[in-house]
Amino acid sequence: MIAFLGHLSWSFFGVIGSGAILFVIGISTGRVLGPVEYGKYGLCITLANMISVMADFGFDQATLKFTPSDEADKKKQGRFFSISFRITLTTCVAALIILVTGAPFLSNLTGLDRMVLIIAGPYAFMSGTRQSLEAFIRARGLFKNQALIKLLEAVITLVLFLLIVIGLKHTTFGYYTSILAVAGMVTMLIYAFRYAKPYFGSWNPKTFLTMRNYAVSSVYISMIGLISLNIDRFFLNRSLGPGEVGIYSAYLLVPSTLATYFTAAFVNVFFPTMTGLSDKAGTLKKANKLGALLFVPIITTYFLLGWFVLRLLGSQYRFEPLYLLMTSVYGALLIYVALLAAIIGSSQKMFISYARFLILKLVIILAIYTTLSYYHRISIPALLWVLILAVGTDIFLLLRSMKVESGTMEVSNS
Repeated sequence: MIAFLGHLSWSFFGVIGSGAILFVIGISTGRVLGPVEYGKYGLCITLANMISVMADFGFDQATLKFTPSDEADKKKQGRFFSISFRITLTTCVAALIILVTGAPFLSNLTGLDRMVLIIAGPYAFMSGTRQSLEAFIRARGLFKNQALIKLLEAVITLVLFLLIVIGLKHTTFGYYTSILAVAGMVTMLIYAFRYAKPYFGSWNPKTFLTMRNYAVSSVYISMIGLISLNIDRFFLNRSLGPGEVGIYSAYLLVPSTLATYFTAAFVNVFFPTMTGLSDKAGTLKKANKLGALLFVPIITTYFLLGWFVLRLLGSQYRFEPLYLLMTSVYGALLIYVALLAAIIGSSQKMFISYARFLILKLVIILAIYTTLSYYHRISIPALLWVLILAVGTDIFLLLRSMKVESGTMEVSNS
């Protein structure tokens, strides 16, 4: 427990410290760029994140699951990491080439701006390779090092933002996204050459087979989650244009950012710790009690912060209390989903069981979006209702998987 709290403190220091800097930059970016360019930025990052998650085929999660934290076993650590990184690097290079060279065709097919597709390629390359390296850093328990490097990345982003966007007044999404990509590339190179290079080894078929089943389930779950929670922007862009996407992204800025950075800081340590614990039932009960106690305060905090951020963004982002309430509920549910997912992910049996149910969720979500689009009913409140439905479905499936598959867990929804 002492080790867990120590790692957790460093994780919070790094993720929340860097997140606070990036959050302020994000607000400034939304105000400077305006809804249309901010919407293009949101589409670009969403596409890049979807590619980067798919790029490793779930092997980053498998690296976390199977890599021993004992530094004495460097050879075994290197085998797991080498497989994951090779797969990620190959897929990211392929995605970069396809997006850059095929931008005209893909733009006509999807309705996305060509520059959104072109810039998403390098960003996805950076994000995917950094994600693979970060998984290895976390598996080795180097949370202090990771925290300091994240802070360095945030500082580099801030300096470049002040110089290029504020100083030189390059106020397009392309410049800002490129700034994020450059800062992330610095982080990726530090991870690669300072911490990962000595562990890079040869391809091992036996290790690959050990990781494969878990990895397949992991990428399957991640992709369905990403599609369910992010494809809304693409439907909104095709129906109403990037300006509405920018306004929609502004309302999601607070809940998405806070939920992402809080859960990243907590799960960063929580997942490796849960993997070694046998009493997952007790952990789940504590999570349920804590969630019930904090649900309303979290929603209230999100609402007030969201109102404040919208005031900072300016009148170009119209204020709608209903939108703000819905995004606040969504953000609170996201935190609970992340905690449940960390418990599920630490057990291969429950993890695979959860994956079996997800295809139905995706089919339902896509059917709703398609129907709304066909009848020209795509709007911000309609999409927010679908987001809440998607997260609520996740909670139901996660709890059901724990109850059905675990012979030792007594799951209570209360």
